Amino acid sequence: MFRVINKQTRPNENVNFFMPSNDPTLTNEFKKHMLDTYLTTGKLISFEHTINGLELIATLMWDSEASFEQWKNDPVVVGEFFAAEEAYITANNIVSENISKETI
Repeated sequence: MFRVINKQTRPNENVNFFMPSNDPTLTNEFKKHMLDTYLTTGKLISFEHTINGLELIATLMWDSEASFEQWKNDPVVVGEFFAAEEAYITANNIVSENISKETI
């Protein structure tokens, strides 16, 4: 398995974190693509997040590094998810960073 841990830090608790499940800019086509390509296939095993004050820690478990790389470079994901995330975190002064990527 391949684990990716990311962190978002918001400027204050009045700012919501970027959450794909609640983002109205992500289309139903994108959600179906994620479901069909990564979830039902078992490539994305789990996604968990923990909020502690100004920080959100997101942990994604993939079946392999190759599946993670496929997702990271998928034109649908890049065009919708990464674009929406970048726009949201920039507009809301959220700092997003990768904490770790490792095969476990």
